[in-house]
Amino acid sequence: MEDAFLLAKEKIFKSVDLEKLIADCSEGAVYKDGPNSFICMDSGCTGTSGRGAAGIKNGRLHCFRCDKWFDPISILEIKKGLSFMEGMLHLSEITGIELPRSKKEFTEDERREYVRQKRITEVLNKAAEFYHANLLSPSYPEAQKYLISRGKGKNAIMGFSMGVAGYNCLKELFPDYETNNFLIEAGLVRENENRERFDFFNNRIIFPFKNKKGDVVGFSGRVYKPSVDSKLPKYINSSASSGFDKSSEFFGWYQALEEIKKTRRALVVEGQFDVVSCHTSAFKNTIASSGASLSENQVRDLFANCDEIIFCFDSDYAGQGAALSAISNAMPLLTASKSVTFMRSPEGKDPDSFLSFKAEDMTKPKEVILAEAERRKTIFSDCINQRSHIHEVLVDLVVHKLRKRDNFDPSFSILKNPNVDPVFFASVQEELARIISRAKDNSMRSSLARSVALKLDVPVGDFFETVRSYNAVDSIQIPSYADVVDNSKDVRLNPVMCLASFVSAKKSFGKRSYDLINKAIDLGVDTPDLSFVRDLVRFSDSKNWTNLISDFLEFKKENPQHHSSVDKIIDYYIGTTQDLNDEQIEKNFLLAFDRASEFIDKLYIDEFSQTRDISSLSEKEITQFEEVERRYRASLSTRATSSRAFKVG
Repeated sequence: MEDAFLLAKEKIFKSVDLEKLIADCSEGAVYKDGPNSFICMDSGCTGTSGRGAAGIKNGRLHCFRCDKWFDPISILEIKKGLSFMEGMLHLSEITGIELPRSKKEFTEDERREYVRQKRITEVLNKAAEFYHANLLSPSYPEAQKYLISRGKGKNAIMGFSMGVAGYNCLKELFPDYETNNFLIEAGLVRENENRERFDFFNNRIIFPFKNKKGDVVGFSGRVYKPSVDSKLPKYINSSASSGFDKSSEFFGWYQALEEIKKTRRALVVEGQFDVVSCHTSAFKNTIASSGASLSENQVRDLFANCDEIIFCFDSDYAGQGAALSAISNAMPLLTASKSVTFMRSPEGKDPDSFLSFKAEDMTKPKEVILAEAERRKTIFSDCINQRSHIHEVLVDLVVHKLRKRDNFDPSFSILKNPNVDPVFFASVQEELARIISRAKDNSMRSSLARSVALKLDVPVGDFFETVRSYNAVDSIQIPSYADVVDNSKDVRLNPVMCLASFVSAKKSFGKRSYDLINKAIDLGVDTPDLSFVRDLVRFSDSKNWTNLISDFLEFKKENPQHHSSVDKIIDYYIGTTQDLNDEQIEKNFLLAFDRASEFIDKLYIDEFSQTRDISSLSEKEITQFEEVERRYRASLSTRATSSRAFKVG
């Protein structure tokens, strides 16, 4: 069957019209620079004359500058974000050549979930087009007037597919509004206690969030009638229950990704209007997270496409808190070649307020407006060039956090301040050490620790010891195995660490956990929490766990790098391990084990997709990747089905 698949793949590749495929994937963008000369697919292929020229040879695109080859699958991956099997299915459809059934067919659960996600995407895209058409029509003059007052013209509206939602306007779009459950699953429609349906987004400016394929994954809606909507939240986002994950999505991702890859930098701002204004002013590598700060997953996604993340957050308490949270989440991913920096927006204004022109500004002569726009762009660009590194801002950010919102004063400093409370100064050192300890790169951790110690004017050696006393694993909460079922948040966020709770309960639990972690390492996946559980299981093999506390303390003595995690386990176990029978403990372990396995598969898929060149993989590597991807998809589908069944019941 493998041979049949490879033969089908070769036949498909020979049948593909590569030029048409490139044109379709480019969606109107320039992809040729001559009759038989194409632009290289690699955005990093640059030189004095721009990207390298490429030509088609033997069914592949070859760049004459960087000497890279791009087959149909790699082109679909770069341009459309399709996985290997998604790409093969797409090529199978456009060429009419069937793939072998064992490679092509999903299980029934996978097929059902695939259809469900496709339908949700369809209604989201359809709603986005409808909202956009509303804003371009004469039916919503107040929304148009509001955007003009914010300096947002037609180019900005078109570039980001901005729209407007009227009151329960989706009833006009969907004839099956009252019965179509995909509208509810997509987060577009809700039901009240009488099961009467209503639009989630009403009387709001709509900002669509698009993934790298260009499909809409969710929305953010902003009020635009202050006199009517003064009691409503200014912004609302698609809910997590609809599949919109705020910790994974960016506004402007689809529009900015190409420029981010080209410049190897991403500018991260706070709001959607900030993104629109930056793009309008030619800073096209700008995006915004949908939450207050960036999650570690978002930082990882950005670093897969660039080498530097520039944060530009507001100078108020919330903005400073978001900046500190972003540093903490980025810390495990920082290396000598992957960095984060901070810029201060000019005049203490957010990027939108500084760069955009209000309605009254537009009454001035055109040449005056253009000159002023250039002046602002120059100043903003200078601020980017004068951005600060982590060690230059970290101390002040921690100080602002610990002083709390009520005492926020951006001018306050503890540096060389004789009036600073010694207890407060010590707490600042502790928090700084905790954040720096999250850095996995030894050179980065040492460099930051030294720079911060010198800035604080404290002994470098003492501060190094404080940093060493922490561990990246320490920040992870470990629930008792009695709480695993109920404590869904811990299971969801830290499934591997949950396995640590079961090591002393039954030797077979430790053995199964150890086997799972070894499989993860064989796949090339290794993290601090995997290391901790592996070391704990190794130690437990020689123990009968008759004296629980004594055995854990012995492990702590032999493994000082895990001391804080052991303390947490001991704290959880005291008084919490006597209430469950064997059947319930087994059930809890299986839940944690399944989620840990799913978590490991996701790590592998993410790392594989970001670091491997699919066109150069062996058949064995492709098969392994497909097996893990299929297993992960099936796990998600099973859990989603169980969740929906529970809600219905």
